[in-house]
Amino acid sequence: MNRKRGFTLIEMAVVLLIIGILAGIVLRNVGSQGVVARDSKRLADINLIHNYAVQYLQAKGVFPPSTVDSWTELVTDITGAGIVDKLPTDPGGNAYDYFSCVTTGVTPAVGVPASHYIVQSTLEQTSTKAPALYKEAMTAMPTGFECYKTGTKLDTTSFGTNCTAANKFCSLQ
Repeated sequence: MNRKRGFTLIEMAVVLLIIGILAGIVLRNVGSQGVVARDSKRLADINLIHNYAVQYLQAKGVFPPSTVDSWTELVTDITGAGIVDKLPTDPGGNAYDYFSCVTTGVTPAVGVPASHYIVQSTLEQTSTKAPALYKEAMTAMPTGFECYKTGTKLDTTSFGTNCTAANKFCSLQ
């Protein structure tokens, strides 16, 4: 009886099945890390935008106003003031939004200083799936001032759409 030693076909199939299951688990976990990384970058970008706006405030005495295209104006104002050459961009291609805020009753216009502002981002994770990311997000309309984006007042409905929807993040300064 001269038998060759080796693996049977069944043993090889079992090993390949186990490797396939493990590879699927690893790929599933690694794939979700891209979403976490992009959302983390968005929050870091918002903090960076806050820093640039504060530098603008120190240089000009007011926060950047917005009357036409809020994000384009913010970029123009901050880069034009020599604070930075380029504002951060969303890693997923979505646009960040900027709302300039004035004291209640003041109509926003060119030259009217913004007393506060809101920066908004759309995250890929929802507040129910990643509550830790949303802990600094605005949850209520600001009081004592009115906020505008592209000349339109942020009312309760638009605030809900822009800031409290499940995947929206707004930060007030």
